Amino acid sequence: MFIVKTCGTAMLVVSVLACDPTNEIHVEPQSTTGVLRLHAYRAPDSVSGIATVTTIEVDRCGGRWLGATMWKIERTRRRWFGAQEDPIITYGRLPSDRWRTSQEAQALDTGCYLAIASGGAMGGSTAFRVVRSGEIHEISESALRALRKAAP
Repeated sequence: MFIVKTCGTAMLVVSVLACDPTNEIHVEPQSTTGVLRLHAYRAPDSVSGIATVTTIEVDRCGGRWLGATMWKIERTRRRWFGAQEDPIITYGRLPSDRWRTSQEAQALDTGCYLAIASGGAMGGSTAFRVVRSGEIHEISESALRALRKAAP
């Protein structure tokens, strides 16, 4: 949107650019099925916590849509001004007493999963694969699209 105002010979041009904020989530390095750590935050600030995130969910990849929900937590209360919540969330554990579990954590076996952070901003997600050794590797968006396309 451009606003133009003229006053005699002077002209003021103001450009207003607005973008919706986005929540981001990714798998922390060295995560395994024993300890899966997810980093959730409102971009671009990856340090200040999960203030805008209201739901964190891990689903099994499944065709063009999500498969079974493996774990889901939801915020029950907003954080107080100035309060910080750690942006690193451990699978199966609540970040604070301001959250509740709506789907108990299920064991993650070999396969593809999708972690989703949603809430007061546009949702973010990341795909990851659990391999036989229990290691966890993030999957690129292009690889995830190919997996979805190949699924029935």
